[in-house]
Amino acid sequence: MSRPVFSNPFGAAGGAAPPPSSQPPPQGYAGASYPGAPPPAPATYSAPPPAARPTSVPPPASAVMSPASSPAAPSTPQGSRPPPFGGGSGGGGGAGPGQNAPPSSVLSPSGAAGGTQPYSPSASYGTPPPAAARVAPPPSQEDVARRQNAESAAPSAASRPPPAAAFQPAPAGGGYPGQGHAQPPAGYPQQPPPQQQQQHGQQWQGQQQPPAHGSGYPQQHPHAPSSLPHPNLPPFHPANQRPPPAGQLPPSHPPPQQHGAGYPPQQVSGGYPPQTQPHHPPHQPHQQQQHQQQHQQQRAPSGQPAYGGQYVNANAGRPQGQGHRIDPHAIPSPVATVQAAYEAGAPAQFHTRVNQQPPPPDVPFVTVDEGNAGPRFLRPTTYTLPVSRAVAEQCRLPLGVVVQPLAEPQEGEEPVPVVDMGACGPVRCTRCRAYANPFDVFMDGGRASRCSLCGHINQVPQDYFCPTQPNGMRMDLAHRPELTRGVVDIAATHEYMLRTPSPLGTVFLIDVSAPSLNCGLLHTLVTSIRSILQSLPESSPQRFAIVTYDDTLHFYNIKPGSTQPQMMVVPDLENPFLPVSAESLLVPYHESKAAFDSLLELLPQIFEGNRAPGSAFGSAVNAAGLLLKDTGGKLVAFQHSLPACGSGKLENRLQQQQRLVAGKDGAFFQPQVDFYKMLGETLADAQIGVDVFVFANDYVDVATISDLCKFTGGEMYFFPRFSANQDRVKLHNELHRNVTRTQGYEGIMRVRVGNGLQVQHLVGDMVRKRGFDMEVATISCDKSFVVTMEHDGVLEDTSQGGGESVIQSALLYTSSDGQRRIRLCTLSLQTTPNAAQVFRSADLSAVFTINTRLSVQRLLSNEVAPVRKQLVESCVSTLCMYRKHCSSAGTGSGQLILPESLKLLPVLTLAFMKHPAMRPESPVDERAYWRTKLGSMSMSTLLLSVYPKMVPIHRLPPPVLLKNGLEITPPTARLMSSLLEQQGVYLISTGLRMFLWLGRAADSNVLQQLFGVPSMQELGSKFTFVSPEESELSARVRRLIRSLQSESPIFQQLHIVKQGEASERGALQLFVEDGRDENMAMGENEFYEHVHQLSYVAFLCRVHRKVQAAV
Repeated sequence: MSRPVFSNPFGAAGGAAPPPSSQPPPQGYAGASYPGAPPPAPATYSAPPPAARPTSVPPPASAVMSPASSPAAPSTPQGSRPPPFGGGSGGGGGAGPGQNAPPSSVLSPSGAAGGTQPYSPSASYGTPPPAAARVAPPPSQEDVARRQNAESAAPSAASRPPPAAAFQPAPAGGGYPGQGHAQPPAGYPQQPPPQQQQQHGQQWQGQQQPPAHGSGYPQQHPHAPSSLPHPNLPPFHPANQRPPPAGQLPPSHPPPQQHGAGYPPQQVSGGYPPQTQPHHPPHQPHQQQQHQQQHQQQRAPSGQPAYGGQYVNANAGRPQGQGHRIDPHAIPSPVATVQAAYEAGAPAQFHTRVNQQPPPPDVPFVTVDEGNAGPRFLRPTTYTLPVSRAVAEQCRLPLGVVVQPLAEPQEGEEPVPVVDMGACGPVRCTRCRAYANPFDVFMDGGRASRCSLCGHINQVPQDYFCPTQPNGMRMDLAHRPELTRGVVDIAATHEYMLRTPSPLGTVFLIDVSAPSLNCGLLHTLVTSIRSILQSLPESSPQRFAIVTYDDTLHFYNIKPGSTQPQMMVVPDLENPFLPVSAESLLVPYHESKAAFDSLLELLPQIFEGNRAPGSAFGSAVNAAGLLLKDTGGKLVAFQHSLPACGSGKLENRLQQQQRLVAGKDGAFFQPQVDFYKMLGETLADAQIGVDVFVFANDYVDVATISDLCKFTGGEMYFFPRFSANQDRVKLHNELHRNVTRTQGYEGIMRVRVGNGLQVQHLVGDMVRKRGFDMEVATISCDKSFVVTMEHDGVLEDTSQGGGESVIQSALLYTSSDGQRRIRLCTLSLQTTPNAAQVFRSADLSAVFTINTRLSVQRLLSNEVAPVRKQLVESCVSTLCMYRKHCSSAGTGSGQLILPESLKLLPVLTLAFMKHPAMRPESPVDERAYWRTKLGSMSMSTLLLSVYPKMVPIHRLPPPVLLKNGLEITPPTARLMSSLLEQQGVYLISTGLRMFLWLGRAADSNVLQQLFGVPSMQELGSKFTFVSPEESELSARVRRLIRSLQSESPIFQQLHIVKQGEASERGALQLFVEDGRDENMAMGENEFYEHVHQLSYVAFLCRVHRKVQAAV
């Protein structure tokens, strides 16, 4: 869904600029241009074309990047519930070894020999085994010489195709598989266009082609069990017969033209997955023959099948002389998914049919709703459920689903339909109360229907009756989205309303104490708020109010028709009250535009010179709730310093304990007082959500304040060391999205599951009061929840003709324009008694998200080390069960076998343990912020924050443009500092911020085109980007920055860092594959204390030994 166009609020004509500051120029700005911004304009900026996600507004055209006490009122006693809005007291049968084994990744050190067969195909399937993800050893001297000779004999760099990714040794200077190293042309450095790859392998008649060596794609045999066709669903789309799992790396090939739907896009010559050969210079057949001979030697040790990867020795990862080492460039990495999406050439189409695994959430794709909810709304941990608890124990996968009910449709996707079913309201099952969905079966000529969840036969209401055709489908099916779409909005009737719904009301609660004024926060806020309100359509019914606070509370009368605001001061912090009616304080902007604009212009003048040293944050939140207690809505609070007076006063716990002990500081993440938790529960009861913007120049106790967000469904925003000049653009963009994104309030959600399953845990920002109902005061499109399940019976086996298992989430909410709706998301999954099939259908993103959410929840009551142990043990347990129940009986004990669908689970587990939320050296407030944020963020944002994307700017391949003017992320490099080249320039996106890393000897051509200087010595300490009209590379980098910013709902501000300078430290902490080797004498407890310091190779070897010991 596109973001509305709005003006730059900080230009000459966009409002008052922030006051001059005596601080030195901050990092991030220094002059006249900004990557991602349009050509300089005198006053306004039009946002770029609509993106797959809302794009962020660039900084003003005048910006240039640069590197990097009043008496306290008595407080509410601890443990007592705050007064509800002012006065008074508070109230308010598994597969055996080798049977139908799914594709695996089998790793080995370079030069290792021996081993046993890791996979035995099932006789019943009869297909060649799928190719495992191939990893290449480091190049030998002969390989390097052979490659140099081949390159020198090639006719030209432009015509030389790159070698296939499956056979290419890791480049000595870093980079990514399949990327050439040609000299950059005059325009900008780019990879020479590869030749069109050839297809090989005989086309199977009536079947899919067998996978190519090293492709890593799972193979679906045509005789394998599949879902039965459903009368209410459209015909099966062949393009999605076997979408690949997350983390695969197909052979390197140029971005092909899109010839149809499917993931990945199919080539015209047919066959899935695409069949390729290694690329070789056409005029050197002897080189090709030598390369093929070398490939045959690399496939597997003697006696092993030639389809698989390589093998890991039990001694792998030990110090030199004690065994072979794993090549760190050869083990699985998330960069493969980015490269596969780039090579596809265009966003793939995913058709939501039963048992079809979707693309990873961090790559672009277009969902076609064919009756099943798309993966942006519901994403299960496996698309084939185990039929019983015993089969689930053979997998040890978390059984659950990630729910993001208000997810925004992306570019090219149809909007969610709104269905009005009239006075009769939505049709529901009389037993389980599930809603009618595409998997219900109508019978008796349309007079009855069988519930897809519980199987109960219901009589169809007379108002909903329609005759059926001979095949059982209703004759009005084309006009019933609730029976053909997996995600719909249903208009709620009066029985679903506790009060008359009204448009969303928003109260801006602004800190005007002296510390807030000194940093320029007030000037920045009023400029942004005015710009955001002016950008709203005149028909918008949303209502707004402004409340300010220091050691007193200030309300403003802006009733419709008035031209000047009236300020009213409330000094009582313990029992606040409204000086006038809420209708005079909370009004639509366009009905009191003159009063709003006048107030926002006068606020900096009113509080100029204010000397109040502290603020009554808790009392201000309690008082602002009075404005919304009758209608519900949300508070957007801006807090600069630790609450110093009034209710909810907090102490600086860091001063009380001067020295923090790493790993023993759990008390700092427990709430200091219960006031904010109780206030949050009180506000949630009144359907009021709280979003908090924290501007921290010092400790503000985020762990305590964040309870307001957790219990009301709100969101926390964190600006450490806030500077108005540096952070004003980030603040404006995040506040704009907060106000204008898809959101609702007064919500209650329930997830229902079919017979044989039951809901086990609910995790997210909500309040759980009755059974498994999740009450959310406010909910936005960026919020997600985790629901885990367990067996309470035996499911029907779909391979034996049984029915599928259906999951349905129902969110009852009020939209921002005041419409009461029910958002239904329905997902049908196949079942199997085969553990191998469960692993084959596993979804890495959902598994990792659920593991992460459960770990964040445990952090609330545990130290970090026990949580690390549970994370590692969960990963080891899953890999152990796969080896025990799905690998061949002859597999050697020295081999580490990773299921193809979960081969990235170890690296993501290690990366999460190095995340700021888990890193002991991170500031307390930063860790508390991340633990709050991780509890509800979307899967795509989570994956990006755990394993960032690093794009080599000095080796950019040709762009793959999207219809909205952005581009698909080009191939990224692995997060290993050893891959950083001193001649290189790298763009790193973390989902929260962005870094442009410049090597000491950065390419002069790149520097000239980006900054207009030929060397790092002339660059100095300030960076001014060249105009996009003057440099093609500058225009490309700006577009790439906008593209990466659109991948995260958090605005990513760019920081430019130089190699070797102090500002580089923040960027180097992102290299999660770095670390030290493991000390073999390290005990178990010591290992979990220091596991976050290990390298990826060392961690993988430790996981291997744990799996080996468990088996």
